[in-house]
Amino acid sequence: MIDRIKDFLIQLPEKDEETRKMWLVILTSFSMVIVIASWAVYLDYEIPSLNQLAVTETVNDEDFLAVIESGAGVISEKTGLKLSKIVGAIKTAVSKTNSIKIEKTADNQIYQEFIKRDLEEVAVKKLP
Repeated sequence: MIDRIKDFLIQLPEKDEETRKMWLVILTSFSMVIVIASWAVYLDYEIPSLNQLAVTETVNDEDFLAVIESGAGVISEKTGLKLSKIVGAIKTAVSKTNSIKIEKTADNQIYQEFIKRDLEEVAVKKLP
């Protein structure tokens, strides 16, 4: 049985395009069914049956709607707060400007204190 499957998989790349596409769809569908079935079995095993749960209270539609409304209010409030913080951070980042201010001294010389005055003169050497 395993040898037949192995031979089939070896010969499959040599077949025409339509046959390969057909087998791709078939094998993919089969794999998906196996995964979904195993997932359903796992959930059935892990989650107890609803019939075994003792439900003593009945849920009113009004209570359900009140819970949904209050939950939506909390979510929208938190989301609005986060969005306002993000928008504020973006506004401050966009409004920043980088600028350099150059001031002139009284005798219209720019920053004379940064100019070194006691430098040695470099002798000029002419190249041959």
